[in-house]
Formats: sequence, C-alpha cells, structure tokens
Amino acid sequence: MVPSNRTILVQALAMGLAVGVFGVSYGVLAVAAGLPASMVVAMSVLVFSGGAQFAAVGIVAAGGGPWAAVVPGLLLSTRFVPLGLAAAPFLGGPARLRAVAAHLLIDESAAVALAQPDARSARRAFWSTGLVLGVTWLAGTVVGALAGTVVRDPAVLGLDAAFPAGFLALLAPLVRTRRQRAAAVAGAALAVATTPVSRWACRWWSRWRALSSPWPSPRPGPTAGTRPRRRRRGGGRRRGAARAVRP
Repeated sequence: MVPSNRTILVQALAMGLAVGVFGVSYGVLAVAAGLPASMVVAMSVLVFSGGAQFAAVGIVAAGGGPWAAVVPGLLLSTRFVPLGLAAAPFLGGPARLRAVAAHLLIDESAAVALAQPDARSARRAFWSTGLVLGVTWLAGTVVGALAGTVVRDPAVLGLDAAFPAGFLALLAPLVRTRRQRAAAVAGAALAVATTPVSRWACRWWSRWRALSSPWPSPRPGPTAGTRPRRRRRGGGRRRGAARAVRP
C-alpha cells in the first residue's frame, strides 16, 4: 500500500519532535563542555550528524584536541556510504540536488525512505523526513546552546545521560540476532574497560600539543581591575643627592 503525503508528513513530524529534544541536549552539553554557542550551531548546520557531533563534544569535554574529536566523527560517518549507495536509485536529479540530498542523508531519513514500496514514495519520504529533521535538529541546537549559557552543570537536569542514551537509541534497532547482541555486549565491555586509558590518552595528547606548539605562551600581564606600579622619580634624585653630600 502506497502511503499518502499526510502519513509521510506525520511520521516525519513525530521523528522531528524526538530529534529536536535530542538537539536541545546536544546544545546544552556542547556549551557546558566549553564550546562557543556559534560553533555549536555551525556544527549542526554543516555536520548534521548527531552521533558524530556527540562524539566530538564528548572528546572535547574529556580534554581531547580537535584532531582527536574529528577522527571518531569520520569513523562514525562511514556508515553513510552504504546508505548512500542504497538510496542512490531513487535520488536522481542534477548534481546540486544530489549534493543537498547527501547532506540530508541520515539514519532516520534513509530508514523511512528504504521502507517505502516504490521509488516515488521513497523519494517523498526521504525529502520530507530529511527537511523536517534538519529544521528540528537545528532549532533544538539553538535552544540548547542558549540554555547552556544558563545551565552550567547539565547533570542537574540529567542531560549528562544524553551521550549513552543517544548511542543506545542508535544501536537498539540494529541489534536483532543473537550474534549481534553478543557483539554489542562485547563492545560495551571493551568500552568500559578502556575508558580510563582513553581519558589518559586525551589528557596526554592535549599536554603534548600545548608543549609542542610553535607559538610561545603569552606572558602573564596585570589582572583586570589593577594598575601597574609606577616607579617614583624622586627616589633616584634623593639617592644621588645623598651620594653628593658624602665626603
């Protein structure tokens, strides 16, 4: 049965609501990790990948550098290669349109499109889901970034649990067979066992980058609200006069 435009739009709006809430938690956690609000919003516009963005923010919050944050995001984004190959048959058109489609290709939009019975419905579902989720993700990020300037500690609202909850939400639909469940449990145990090592590696990398930087560290100047001390001009004259009086 071919779904109607209304059915596809309702599905997209339901997913968009959940993605918007997810975006709010990302914005709050990213600002709390020390990233400026402008950079947080720019990442949602240019990257538009919740898993990669959460991974980057988590590494920055642990003390990792920019390269340490980029590499896991690239590894997580490799899953879009087979999704793009599967969605290519019903996403035709000029190169500019396909470039926009590649940016909107995420797990939700690809899953909804591939579940449709024909190519026309798949195309409508893809664009509807991708556009709605793009708007709600960006809106949630803006709200979270603004709220993050007020909420300094995300643990107060329980938003610090968004990292594991988000990845579990992405992993749960993929774990179906016994072998997949065994692989998920083994991966979780390996992640828990290597957490102290990864934190030490992030701190070591940050210190090494700071020590090996070619730019010298700035000299500490006077603190705000204090004035530098001025030398007294009379002191030198008095000492010279005292020396002249001596026989």
